[in-house]
Amino acid sequence: MKLYKSLLCGMMAMASLGMATSCQDNIDAPEFNPEGPVATWKPNTTIFDLKREFWDDARNYAVKIGEKPDGSHYIVSGRVITTDEPGNIFKSITIQDETAALTFSVNTYNLFLNYLIGQEIVVDLTGLNIGKYNGLQQVGEPAWYEQGNAWEVSFMPPQLFFSHVQANGLPQADKVIVHDLASIADIPAGADGLCRWQSQLVRLNNITFVPQVNTTTGELITTFGIYKENFNQKVNLDGTELTLRTSGYSDFFNKEMPTEPCDMTCLLSYYGTDWQLTLIDYNDIEAFRAEVGKAGLETGGTGSKVRPVVSCKGTTCQYGLLDSFAISEEIHHRFYEGYHTVRLPHKFKIAVGGCPNNCVKPDLNDLGIIGQRIPNLDPDECNGCKKCGVVQACPMGAATLTDGVAEIDKSICNNCGRCVDKCHFDAMDGGTYGYKIYIGGRWGKKVAQGRALSKVFTDKEEALNVIEKAILLFREQGKTGERFAKTIERLGFENVEAQLLSDELLQRKQQILDAELHLVGGATC
Repeated sequence: MKLYKSLLCGMMAMASLGMATSCQDNIDAPEFNPEGPVATWKPNTTIFDLKREFWDDARNYAVKIGEKPDGSHYIVSGRVITTDEPGNIFKSITIQDETAALTFSVNTYNLFLNYLIGQEIVVDLTGLNIGKYNGLQQVGEPAWYEQGNAWEVSFMPPQLFFSHVQANGLPQADKVIVHDLASIADIPAGADGLCRWQSQLVRLNNITFVPQVNTTTGELITTFGIYKENFNQKVNLDGTELTLRTSGYSDFFNKEMPTEPCDMTCLLSYYGTDWQLTLIDYNDIEAFRAEVGKAGLETGGTGSKVRPVVSCKGTTCQYGLLDSFAISEEIHHRFYEGYHTVRLPHKFKIAVGGCPNNCVKPDLNDLGIIGQRIPNLDPDECNGCKKCGVVQACPMGAATLTDGVAEIDKSICNNCGRCVDKCHFDAMDGGTYGYKIYIGGRWGKKVAQGRALSKVFTDKEEALNVIEKAILLFREQGKTGERFAKTIERLGFENVEAQLLSDELLQRKQQILDAELHLVGGATC
């Protein structure tokens, strides 16, 4: 066990950089620059060149980075490739450029709240320390390793790290580079190979997990880890067994490791003289996705995009007026799958309710559909029987008798259909089935009840087209970070309704989809 004393004591207060610290479910995000922050520092060296210049073959060392020969600072830029949210990355953050990757050891938790994966950051390294922690080259703070009788690089105070970093633009996870690694033997020997490959994000194909024995209990451990312990499992890659490090505090330590060969994306780390692997997120194992896929399930339902559809049980309920399962499946294929790569200002939730009972709260979603059965009462056929089945059946009090004749107040009637066929003398026919569409609902810390469009749609395809137009309008006219309710409030309901009832948005569909908008939206969960 390493015993060391730190040169400097880290202060615990960390300056917030303005990222939200809670799940922004259904709340307005603050206004921010759609282009993101702009770094004023300009990189003048690559990560590989920096690592190589300050490389030492010793297993542990620490050296302060000074100025370049011309008096300028050493400045690098790179995109964040790790997240500590799942709990298996501990007090560190790693960035990469096209040449190499570099880990920063920072004495704080929840760095993901400040820097999401894909965020470009520019780092002024002059004044910071670079070295090794038992073989792994990283940037941090010098600490004395007594057993090794040497300096090493460990955690730096968070405020020191933040003071040397500028964010540049918005996170672009799709620009993160994942390197395919077929075998450890493919990594060149020597300092160049170590500088280029340490801390890289790699994809390993056709690996097998090798469960290890808990030496304390003698038990074969088939999960990734043990609660509150650091337990090392093994992974076989092309005949070489590599250590897989899993924290007992990660959110997947108790999940069973795959028993069949699979693919995995992970961080290529280093300890002592050996390459090691760190799984960042359980979803980075392709076997997991394949397994849930057998049950018809998918991952990836979060982000600033169309979310998975919510539905009630529809016509299997006695009050159901439409097959909510069937229409939800159409919405799923057409908009969740079909628009899966379309970037929006924020999340966009859709709910389908089979009747006005509102069980799944369609009017509290960005867009909601409620099944309708519009009563068609012919007052000329009413014979004033004085015992009106229509009036008795109406739960809203919309049906009344006036001068002995039944009538329905359309401003009160919610088209639940319960009065249909209740007239004993056929003054009411079977009614007309339709779809009422609500827009701009939101549930959460700030609640907004959606408003219904003035038209009840009797054609399913027309109703589905309204959904598409709403998504296109939100993409084109919504501000990055705002929910659809805020967009409608800003543009005006009547304006939005007029656009949804016309076909102009559909005519410009491809133009709207091709536009460079919302490279990162406001949803953080």
